[in-house]
Amino acid sequence: MASALDRQLHKLETLVEKFCIKGKEDDAIEYVEWARGYADDFPQADDIQEAIKQVNQVGRYISADGKPQYEKVREALEKELRNLL
Repeated sequence: MASALDRQLHKLETLVEKFCIKGKEDDAIEYVEWARGYADDFPQADDIQEAIKQVNQVGRYISADGKPQYEKVREALEKELRNLL
């Protein structure tokens, strides 16, 4: 069963697929993967902060049409990441 964090990361990946600026998809997905990596395996406070930074970087690559959805997912993801502490 997927955790709430996994579901939010999947939503972020879906937004990247749907609303990413052309040619920047790989960069955005890489940030999502880094965020996932920092959140795995008993993360410490520094890891969580770095995961949040990675999620925020994804926003640079989301088109204006996807920004409202991105903001909702970003907020939910930050909450789930902070819950890991």
